[in-house]
Amino acid sequence: MIGLRNSFVNFSWKEQKLGRKKKSESRKNDYSVITNESLEMLTEKYKKNIVSSASKLMNMYNIPKTEFQDMFQIGVEGIMKALCSYDVTRGSPFDPYAFKTIYNGMEVYARRYYPYKMTGKNKFIHSKLFNLDSFES
Repeated sequence: MIGLRNSFVNFSWKEQKLGRKKKSESRKNDYSVITNESLEMLTEKYKKNIVSSASKLMNMYNIPKTEFQDMFQIGVEGIMKALCSYDVTRGSPFDPYAFKTIYNGMEVYARRYYPYKMTGKNKFIHSKLFNLDSFES
């Protein structure tokens, strides 16, 4: 019965797994191909998106305003990553891919270094505690 079942399948899952390329091999981030002029142009083009994503995540994760430059730099790195890993053959436009790559890079940073997300009930409790602390001093 097992042999009959395998005869309908072209190859086993092990062969399929071995035949695939690893993500690291197919999407190497070789930033040496990006020139300074193209990076400056893309930074200017996506500056509004970087600032809005950084502000949104900084409010959401309660990140201090002094970390804005770090978030902006991560956004620029997101542009470089999007530029190197974008696949033209898929037929999707570059802009949404770049926006998502920028946002994901910033969100990874926020989750790693500021894991306490400020939404809903947590934000309400934090605001009440903050107000109590200001009255005691």
